[in-house]
Amino acid sequence: MPRRPRIDHKGGLYHIINKGVKGGNICQDETDYLKILEYLRTTQRSYPFKCYGYVILPDHFHILMERLNDPLSCIMKSFLLKYVLYFNRKYSRKGHVFQDRYKAVLCQKEHYLRKLVRYIHMDPVRDGLVEEAFQWKWSSLNVYMGMNSAVSVDTDTVLDNAHKRLADAGQDIAGLSGPDDSQRLKYEIYPPLEFPVIGDDNFIRKISAICRMAHGRKPRKRIPLSRLAGIIAGICSIKEKRITGSARSRDVSYARAVLGYTAHLYYDYKITDIARYINKDPSTVTHAINRLKYAGKECDIAGILRAVKSRLNKALR
Repeated sequence: MPRRPRIDHKGGLYHIINKGVKGGNICQDETDYLKILEYLRTTQRSYPFKCYGYVILPDHFHILMERLNDPLSCIMKSFLLKYVLYFNRKYSRKGHVFQDRYKAVLCQKEHYLRKLVRYIHMDPVRDGLVEEAFQWKWSSLNVYMGMNSAVSVDTDTVLDNAHKRLADAGQDIAGLSGPDDSQRLKYEIYPPLEFPVIGDDNFIRKISAICRMAHGRKPRKRIPLSRLAGIIAGICSIKEKRITGSARSRDVSYARAVLGYTAHLYYDYKITDIARYINKDPSTVTHAINRLKYAGKECDIAGILRAVKSRLNKALR
């Protein structure tokens, strides 16, 4: 069964987790830990993202990041590929280093950011590697306590009081008494349910709308582009002929992007067919679709799709 694509949302807060293949170690010595941090830093420079925390353990790692302009897949491919090539070369081996694909949990920032920072920093305690979180060398907790790191960590967003001393804030971030409190925090954040999103009801409804659009069943029968364009023009409150004309206003550009997104991703039209219909280059259509997709407007698209379906159903009655 093919895998569903990830929920890749611009501005989304992601808890990234990846484990060693067959439960094996991803770090054998101190140099390996340093290399992971080095490759995370170089990836952050090539594909900028906000990092709020990380922890590297012998057999897995956690990264808490906010995706900016670059797709999550580009960020993680760059980072993981660098390390896999290094690891296999160093240990004269071939094949996978990490188990399956990485796990990316989309999280509601305003409600869960601080809890997640505490959660990942407590992982060495949960695994019995140390008694106190600050004793683990390979985590961003050291940054919260005023030390330097190869990776740029955004501590200001996490800390409640900008005037609080960083060392005190670090102690507060790690202010759980031990494994029992750490497990309590784990179940507060991650209930025993497999779902790649955590947040309140409104947040989950919003993400569910995106999922229905991204993973929903596509229609068996396509409707003509001209008919689809007419429906979208009506929804966007513009005249249909402006979509295929030379106008460059924002509302017309948005309607064209919606038409391209809907026709290509939902009705399986080729980019070249869409471009020919609206009298634009295929590269222009592709750029418009990607710009809409990564601008966080998927919920708008879901609403438009519902309107398209509603108008089609009315026309068929």
